[in-house]
Amino acid sequence: MLKMLSLFMLAAVLIARQGIAEESAKNCPSRKELHRAMQEYEDAFNRADAKQLAACWTEAGQYVTASGARLEGPDAIHKAYTKLFAKKEGLRLQTSTSRVQSIAPDVVLEEGVVRLISENEPPAEARYEAIHVKDDGQWKLSRVRETVMSASGGHHEQLKELQWMVGQWTTRDDTASVDSQCQWTKNKSFLKRSFCVQDDAAQVDVTQYIGWDASTGQIRSWSFDSEGGFEQGVWRQVDHQWIVDATATLPDGRRGSAERVLKPVDDNTFTWRSVNRQVDGRLLPSLDEVTVIRAKGTSR
Repeated sequence: MLKMLSLFMLAAVLIARQGIAEESAKNCPSRKELHRAMQEYEDAFNRADAKQLAACWTEAGQYVTASGARLEGPDAIHKAYTKLFAKKEGLRLQTSTSRVQSIAPDVVLEEGVVRLISENEPPAEARYEAIHVKDDGQWKLSRVRETVMSASGGHHEQLKELQWMVGQWTTRDDTASVDSQCQWTKNKSFLKRSFCVQDDAAQVDVTQYIGWDASTGQIRSWSFDSEGGFEQGVWRQVDHQWIVDATATLPDGRRGSAERVLKPVDDNTFTWRSVNRQVDGRLLPSLDEVTVIRAKGTSR
């Protein structure tokens, strides 16, 4: 089983999706409504519809912009957007959600990166945290805070939520073993993971880099194995687990995809499973969840 796991540890999933995980949406219809509300907000901005944008907020909504301006209530937000659209035409908004977490019934925290595109100026980016609440049956924004993204010093800030992976890890069953190591590169701009997958028949070595893609505002990974296969993936955090959507080219030229779920249990343990696995369009069985343990005598 671990042999099969290893081949897809570098061989799987991107059905590129932004925002809320489909898995969560299937189990919670209100997440579909929230996703729709988030998309409607972006669409209203791109239409320069200040009135509709203001309607997306609660009466007590607070918006702290990247420049530090504080707007309170739909009226203030409406006036600010009206002024912005009158001053600059053709503005476009792109949002990339990296994390969605339920923090209370009908209260959701969203984190990500927003990009403002102007015809005559370079794109401006900011990191944001948004609190969505269900108000009279509709999802609305209660609080949004934006912070300017640093243009220097690497991308450690965007990757720090993956600090828990640093160290040496192992998992074994009756047929094979997987030993891995994760460490920061210079300036902590990337995480480098090395895997050694071994059974009685063969050994496969894998090298993976995880980094921040500033062009899309997403965490991505690039992986290469000793048999000639390679993969790229998109990482996103949903509640307390990480979902990796990746696509791969297998050593024989076939195309593979899968969705992997990594869930930290404690400082020394996380679980791993792979679902929605396909090779050349043929659906394969999901792989059972395995427990990965920090190697004895090692630490972060």
